[in-house]
Amino acid sequence: MFTARKRMGAEAFAEYRSAIHAPATVHAMLEDYRAGLGIDRRYEEADRTAGRRLTCPGGPAPAAAPTPRW
Repeated sequence: MFTARKRMGAEAFAEYRSAIHAPATVHAMLEDYRAGLGIDRRYEEADRTAGRRLTCPGGPAPAAAPTPRW
């Protein structure tokens, strides 16, 4: 099993660990989470009711495929 440090790389993991101890970062993370439970959810429900769907390609890539860079 991979650890977060191995998946992210040492430098990115160190930056993440540093960021999650910054009060402003934690506040922003919580606000993003709350938006997902609130207004984002209402917008999604309205789109579904109206029959709107995403038109861009998406979905999981096969495990052997490289991660696309956009």
